Amino acid sequence: MQKILELKFKPIVMKTDAMLNLADRLEGPFNFESVMDPIDVKISEAIMNMQENSMQVSQKVFQGCGQPKPSMAFRTKRSIKETAFTGRFRPYSPDARPTTAAGTSLDRLTGDVKKRLKHAKKFWSTLPETVCAGERIAPGDECWNGTAKSRYESVVIGNGLANQVWNPDVDVDITKPDIVIRSQMAVLKEMTSWLKAAHSGNDISFETAGCELLSRAHLSSRGRLSCV
Repeated sequence: MQKILELKFKPIVMKTDAMLNLADRLEGPFNFESVMDPIDVKISEAIMNMQENSMQVSQKVFQGCGQPKPSMAFRTKRSIKETAFTGRFRPYSPDARPTTAAGTSLDRLTGDVKKRLKHAKKFWSTLPETVCAGERIAPGDECWNGTAKSRYESVVIGNGLANQVWNPDVDVDITKPDIVIRSQMAVLKEMTSWLKAAHSGNDISFETAGCELLSRAHLSSRGRLSCV
């Protein structure tokens, strides 16, 4: 029984692993927030540096390209306000990370997601062993045998789907696969392949493909899901 549960829960564990690998891509050098956040500040620093060294830059340009010949027709008097330092630029501190709409930065969100995924992986990985552990089974006289609180009198059937045809407590047709479960397993496997592709750097359209996949998953039990 434990091997059967492990086989059935394996797609869930694999998807969790793929999500963890993808979350790793959002950390370190792959964190696009750390690249995009300071761009405006870096531009401001470049402008300030240009203003502070404008004379030296101009001299080098004049040395290499020659003195410009001003055209009096296009010269206008510039006010002091146009060139004066406004003081609106300030030094950038790497510790002052901006926040998202959720009130926290991307690295914190990624850390929280990874923590939850690790808990989920541990739960699904250990669930078969937890369910089938002998020390967790109640004594024989304390079991629910299907009709009363007493010892189970029927013959204990072995593991495996084929053996369940002889199990009086399980109503299963081994000749017909469970369409709903099979479709959900297919959804998990395909979503896992998307996550692995995204982790490898491939462009995946999750919105379009995801809607089509969910539509196929609902088709067997609830009808086709319309994609908007």
